[in-house]
Amino acid sequence: MNKIRAAAKRAVSQNYLKMLLYTLAFIVSNGINYYIWAILFYNPYIIENDFVIILLLAIILLLQFFISPISIYALFKVCFVIKSGKKISNKELFGSLKEKGSIRKIVLINFIPSLLNLFCMIFKYSNMLFFSRNTIALFITVICQVVIYYKLFISNYYFIYSNCTAKDAIVTSCRIMKNRKKTFFIFLLSFFGWVMLSLLIKLILYILTCKDFFSVYRMITFKAYDPFIDLLGCCFYGVGLYLFPYFITSKFFLCDEILEDSKKYFLLKNNYYANCKVQFTRDYTG
Repeated sequence: MNKIRAAAKRAVSQNYLKMLLYTLAFIVSNGINYYIWAILFYNPYIIENDFVIILLLAIILLLQFFISPISIYALFKVCFVIKSGKKISNKELFGSLKEKGSIRKIVLINFIPSLLNLFCMIFKYSNMLFFSRNTIALFITVICQVVIYYKLFISNYYFIYSNCTAKDAIVTSCRIMKNRKKTFFIFLLSFFGWVMLSLLIKLILYILTCKDFFSVYRMITFKAYDPFIDLLGCCFYGVGLYLFPYFITSKFFLCDEILEDSKKYFLLKNNYYANCKVQFTRDYTG
């Protein structure tokens, strides 16, 4: 894991500007998504306006199911180009998206994770208003997110690697990730310090901008909402400008390692059965 993260650091430091556009696309889309949910739940005027509600929900769906998955796809594509030693060009990156069915496949591969993330946002902001009602639902959804993320861990990687169908990418990911729970959780835990740093920055911004600690407590526990303070709190995404491409690149190198390991395993397995067949033929057929 240390070698994988070291390789990812080198790749990001040498190609950061090329990754920045897609990083910004992901972070901005998530930030807008986050802010729209807050507006929908806390602005009475907008809640009463059906047209604006439909418009905002359409923006949420566009960001959640299209922009975010395509941004992740683009970063994985950058990693593949870096590994091949070729020069990165937007024409090459976006050219693959113009291929028939490419965007549809990306959306389908990421559909279930995007849907679960959508439910998480609904339950999270519902908790602000009805804390006791949706806490269990939020907890169950988060557990489902972790399970699905584990099963589909290499699906985006495998799709770019083999240019297969969405179904093949999902099925292959589920098969390869079987019995790799330890690797998966070690990878996630290796970023625990970065996550804590991000949350600490957000907490400090809350403390500096809120009037008292009771207000900070209400903001943290989703029992209150202040658009200005929460927007300022989103400045912790500044950490994400480095963390997100670093995380995706680390994931790319880990997926690469897992796939190579799986190929060796299946090759040895096939050779074993082939040798058994040859031995059987010699023993019983002469």
